Amino acid sequence: MPFDQCIAVLDKFFSFCNHWNRFPHIWLTGGEPIIHPRFWDILDYIDDHSKDSDTGFHVSVLSNGFKFDGALLKKLERYPVVHAVQISVDGARAESHDAIRGKGSFDRAIRALNLLVPSRLETHMHFVVFKDNYEDAFEMTDLAKKLGIDILTITRLVPWGRGGELRESMLNTDQVQILFKKLSDDYDVILQTDSRKPTIGRNRCDWPVIYPDPSTPDAFAKNGYRCGVAYSYINVMENGDVYPCRRMPIIVGNLLEEDLMHIWQHPLMWKLREKQRFVQGKCRNCFFLKEAPDICSGGASCIAYAVHGDPFQPDPQCPYNPPEGS
Repeated sequence: MPFDQCIAVLDKFFSFCNHWNRFPHIWLTGGEPIIHPRFWDILDYIDDHSKDSDTGFHVSVLSNGFKFDGALLKKLERYPVVHAVQISVDGARAESHDAIRGKGSFDRAIRALNLLVPSRLETHMHFVVFKDNYEDAFEMTDLAKKLGIDILTITRLVPWGRGGELRESMLNTDQVQILFKKLSDDYDVILQTDSRKPTIGRNRCDWPVIYPDPSTPDAFAKNGYRCGVAYSYINVMENGDVYPCRRMPIIVGNLLEEDLMHIWQHPLMWKLREKQRFVQGKCRNCFFLKEAPDICSGGASCIAYAVHGDPFQPDPQCPYNPPEGS
């Protein structure tokens, strides 16, 4: 997206947040956002507006780590508005990560994380799990601890775009349940430590219902929280098209042609906010839909859309099958 269009999009976003008195959080992603020819000018613009704001802003940069070095990190740290950097790591070792992202990419990602950890920036490590790297996912907590990462996020493959080539590599429901129970146990142990790090993100649609018995201690917290699609975020593409979620390519408007206020009122956005009214299949009989809609409401809308062509169908990787008539 050219610089002038970036500024137009940002201005509409700032106006929207100011109208609703919301705290702006901007995720700069790509591809690799750092290679945008006006990346630093864009940061300057956001930083200047943050200084003039009553609440300030947060910017997070999503990166593959290829361009990270000490000089770049020092430059990022000079921007008060930059809060966090997320590095993608798709394997616990070079062999598995490089098979996905190319030779030498694991070492570059780890180098970037080692630079980030002692910095003032919150350091995130992001892992997309599918069959080819499933075993590595069980080692990611230990890797995050070893590196000193602040936040570890493990997300499930969404099979569209490049992911569409990997549809057969999606985990089955048993694999999902085993992995996320292990991550839940890991986090329970971490919460007993002095550092309480790394945080293992539970507040994403990727965290499925793994404890269907509501009598399980802390079952609601351990089952994560519902997808924030249409509530707390949108995705803006390089041509201005707006998706409800960066992993759900349904165009609900274009920020170069419309105000965000208008896009926010799109019928699909409202329907996603009231998803519990529209979910289909087994979700209609689910305890969590009836008694705790803030916990699930159908799981990952993006994965349901990628597999079924309908974000209101059940999450195809949900391991819970509610009793009929429950």
